[in-house]
Amino acid sequence: MFMNMRARFGIRYSHSRFGRLDRSTRFLVLFGVLVIAYFAGGMLFKKSAPATRPEIARVRVTADRMEAEEVYSSVLVFGSTAAIQSTELRTRVAGIVGRIVNTKGSQVSSGAPILVIKVEDRAARLESAMSAKGKADVEWGNARQLFSAGLISRVEYMTYEANAKLAAAQFDQAVLDSENTTIRAPFGGVVGSLSIEEGQYVQAGETLGAFLDLSSLKVKAELPERFISRVKTGSVARVAFPGGATADAKLTFVSSIANQATRTFPIEFTIRDKRLKEGMTAEIRLPLDRVVATHLTVSSCLTFGDDGRIGVKVVNADNRVEFYPVELVREDEGGLWVSGLPKVADVIIAGQEFVRVGETVIVSSKGGE
Repeated sequence: MFMNMRARFGIRYSHSRFGRLDRSTRFLVLFGVLVIAYFAGGMLFKKSAPATRPEIARVRVTADRMEAEEVYSSVLVFGSTAAIQSTELRTRVAGIVGRIVNTKGSQVSSGAPILVIKVEDRAARLESAMSAKGKADVEWGNARQLFSAGLISRVEYMTYEANAKLAAAQFDQAVLDSENTTIRAPFGGVVGSLSIEEGQYVQAGETLGAFLDLSSLKVKAELPERFISRVKTGSVARVAFPGGATADAKLTFVSSIANQATRTFPIEFTIRDKRLKEGMTAEIRLPLDRVVATHLTVSSCLTFGDDGRIGVKVVNADNRVEFYPVELVREDEGGLWVSGLPKVADVIIAGQEFVRVGETVIVSSKGGE
């Protein structure tokens, strides 16, 4: 049976296309089939190696550990200095300026003469008024006795009384006219200006100059309405002047009425410093309430968030970038004070422009670790 099968297979083989090929050709065909089978089997049975993704390079940043503390917030306003007291020098009587006792710029004590208007006929008028007053007083005294005795009527008595009071008023006016020929300092201060000269005629009520009290100065400014509830009188502000001069000033006045055009409130400070003059411009740093703030010594660490708000990028415990919006509290020579950061924060001070929120970074320097 086996022989019959072999014979039948041999007959089929010899009559097939492969059987009719010569031996060398059949060898090459079999060799090619074996090579293909080998590689195909390797592809089918070889286990797939796990795919590896290329590692993303992490950005290196520099961070500094900063701690928040309680400080006074402040607001910067601008103003100018003015005399603590000022008044216009005016004449009460008409006449010719006879003598200028203290010229412009003179330091004068309270009540001291500044200028004198010529008396002219005022002395004579004063003497005449004095005599008229004496005569009217005597006549009134006599009328009082006669009226008591019933020798004159009540109308006559009241006429003498009115004459006596009129004479007294005219005498008082003559005394004032005589005294008002001398213009005196209303308080201790400086003759700020004089617009007249000796020999010049002046009218009653005419302005002759200005008198100032510069023992202290007022610093006048305008405070925006959003800060008005956060200030109180007695607060001490730091004031800077042109040329580098600085001084402390006490807030002494806060207006209850706003400027309707600017929506600001007038405020005034009092300052004592003989170096300062009236009319100087002033830059005032006014303290407000106390807030928790972080001191940024490197202002370049401020950046913008995706929503456009200004803030700071920090690194958390997992070295991931976080963004915190901040508000400026105050500024000093050492940097900026801002609120909005955690009590302790590792603030990115270099490289923050190259990293995104949520990204893991390499921290090359972190203060406090």
